[in-house]
Amino acid sequence: MKYKKCPQCELNYIKEDEDLCSLCKSQHNHNNGTRDVNKNQVEEVLLPLLRTFPQSSLDKLTKKKESFEFLGLRLPLLVECQDIDKEHCKKEVVVDSSSVYRYYIEPYNINGKKYHICSQWWSAPTNNSKDILELLKELNKK
Repeated sequence: MKYKKCPQCELNYIKEDEDLCSLCKSQHNHNNGTRDVNKNQVEEVLLPLLRTFPQSSLDKLTKKKESFEFLGLRLPLLVECQDIDKEHCKKEVVVDSSSVYRYYIEPYNINGKKYHICSQWWSAPTNNSKDILELLKELNKK
């Protein structure tokens, strides 16, 4: 079976006969009025965990290298938000030439700072997201 990179995000691999990866499909559905499944996981599972982290651990998750080395994510899990206005937030969350948002535009308050959270952490095909939660718990202990 042959694989190719998703033409929309250029991050995830899909079967040659598929149009988009599951993340881009879910993002597409979200933009058409259905709730993004990943956002449910962010708000119900990830956000409460991140709010228990000390600032030093949160800082590590804003760096691409640390997010990749520790979690296997190709993007930082968090992007600190300057919280100026919605248009500025949109510029903060576009990370590539395709102009696809890789982070939620609306920032989340985590321990007094505002962050955009990567919208693609839960369904990333290269990692098991429940393992990511365990890794985050481990990071929090350090």
